[in-house]
Amino acid sequence: MSPGRHPRRHTHPRATPGEVKLALTALFAVLVLLVTLAATTSPDSSHVVSVGEQLPLQAAPYNGDVHEVIVPSATVTLRVGQPVEEIDSALVDLEDVPDADRAQRSDDPVRATAGATLVPVSWSVRPATSGSSAEIQAVPITIRLVAGERSLDLADGPLMSLRSPEGETHPPMSLVGVERAADLSIEVEYDGVTQTLDIATGELDTGLAAGIYSPTSTIDTGCGEGAGCHLGTDPGSTWQVDRNDATITVRPLTIRPYDPELGWAASGQRWATVGMHMASASGVRDGERYRSVDRAGPLEVTLDGAEPERSTGLGDDRFVDTRVGSAVFAVDADTPPRELSVDQALTLEGKESPRTVAMHLSIPLDGGK
Repeated sequence: MSPGRHPRRHTHPRATPGEVKLALTALFAVLVLLVTLAATTSPDSSHVVSVGEQLPLQAAPYNGDVHEVIVPSATVTLRVGQPVEEIDSALVDLEDVPDADRAQRSDDPVRATAGATLVPVSWSVRPATSGSSAEIQAVPITIRLVAGERSLDLADGPLMSLRSPEGETHPPMSLVGVERAADLSIEVEYDGVTQTLDIATGELDTGLAAGIYSPTSTIDTGCGEGAGCHLGTDPGSTWQVDRNDATITVRPLTIRPYDPELGWAASGQRWATVGMHMASASGVRDGERYRSVDRAGPLEVTLDGAEPERSTGLGDDRFVDTRVGSAVFAVDADTPPRELSVDQALTLEGKESPRTVAMHLSIPLDGGK
């Protein structure tokens, strides 16, 4: 070695702080992936289902009872199988699980994670046979599985998006991971009211929807088409309406627990809906004198003295013409209404007194049938 020269040192490049951070991030991502794969696969399973995970089934549960839940727009048919710890992978759609290629090639069963079981469940939605308007069909239906404190939506949407296609033989089916020994129930929610099916007992808590399981009650008004009903002035009044004038047709009252605008009736109540069609009076007579009607006031309809909760086509003041409308009343669920009353004020032409004449019709009801 020459004097004055130092021995050569072999040095390695040092990593910058940014490079160290990047390497640690990559290592952490690899560890997360390994943990995920360990949780969702095992040497003797094609896939491990965690609590709260939902997978599509390709065959309906074969060991569960069938239950029906009725909502205003449809009947929901439910079937929940007995919880199991594993199921043949051929019965489960594994297309969207992590490591799907390996899972789909595996002949091993699908298993529940430790401390969990697998619950097979199917559902179908059939439209109501009658009384289902477009407004009612547009209300969303939510179907959810509840396991202990955890709930999982199985389906959510209006009737048209949930209804089974015509002739469909395979309803939607799912395999759900739940905690072992958790109490199981199915909830069907419609417009804020939830009906709960206890899977263990098969009992259905209908809540405010109880009335929908009874046949729709109708009450005849006796003023159907061609019955000759009409409004008239008080018998003691000087001015009278001709019997062929102010004729009215009143359809039967229909008693239901649900109205598309008002929603569910309160506990112990029902909605009574009545439609009517009236031809306004054209004039009134006092002996030989005759006065024409200038304007016909609103139709004021009451049921046992109570005003309607909502009405359409009845409440405006107009020139003489035909009027078509309806009214919805809140009634006691156990007591049939007794009397429907219709009142209208007529404004007469001219300035002489009286300027207005009141008309009235009282319709006794014969109770529900």
